[in-house]
Amino acid sequence: MNALVLTIGIFGSLLLGLVVFVIILFQKISRLTKGNSVESLEKVIIENNKLAHEIEKNLEEHRVEILALQKDTLKNIQNIGVVRFNPFKETGGSQSFAIAITDKEENGVIISSFYTRDRVNVFAKPINKGVSEYTLTPEEQAAIKKSRN
Repeated sequence: MNALVLTIGIFGSLLLGLVVFVIILFQKISRLTKGNSVESLEKVIIENNKLAHEIEKNLEEHRVEILALQKDTLKNIQNIGVVRFNPFKETGGSQSFAIAITDKEENGVIISSFYTRDRVNVFAKPINKGVSEYTLTPEEQAAIKKSRN
């Protein structure tokens, strides 16, 4: 008799625990759906899944575009150095100048202007990796050095 009462008590406790568990699950499902039908909840989940896939696709497209922009920015003007100087003692002021204009990889051009009372001479020399195949004046070298800072 004691074994039967003990067995019924254990099964009764398990049954009571399962009932409480089902009630808690029912309340959670009710809060989740908030009066919506199962079909509308299924539609919401399907729409969210589609949106997640679209966002993932857009994210990959943006990643590719960002990489292209990063590669492209290496070629944009990023460094500028200007040096003004007086190459001839008979002229007043530092009217002459050298401007170094380079990209991230130090490719670009150096433009020099030599001012005299009679005329202005302008020269352009290409720069490749921070050096030029043409002889650079000390002022042009200083402009390149300034552009690196």
